[in-house]
Amino acid sequence: MKNPSFCLEADGSLKQNHEYYYQVQFKLLCCDVQGMKCDSMVWTPQEHIVTNIEQDEEFCNDLEETLSKKHLKHVFPELLTRKNIPVSIEDSGRSSCVCKKPRYRKMVKCGKPNCKVGEFHLPCVNLH
Repeated sequence: MKNPSFCLEADGSLKQNHEYYYQVQFKLLCCDVQGMKCDSMVWTPQEHIVTNIEQDEEFCNDLEETLSKKHLKHVFPELLTRKNIPVSIEDSGRSSCVCKKPRYRKMVKCGKPNCKVGEFHLPCVNLH
């Protein structure tokens, strides 16, 4: 009996529901060349199989849309703040904090009316 989690179908093609399929299609998508193909080699103690895999455009379009949504919701805010806190993207005309890092939720406003900084991250002013 064959292992159901094995990555290849009986005809030697890569299973479309296997994690390797996602990995190969993602790499083909990142290359951004339409009609791109790659060779995949699977080795076992009994044999090795080389399979030619073509870019699945429908799969890649769905993957790209999903990744774009995830990127905007999770990755982009983290890249801006490095704090994994939702970002408040607004421009007050004043710089934020003495550290010059982007604004994020936990900030304290300066009480001086002519303050050139305006707001501080809590850790930058030793408030936690």
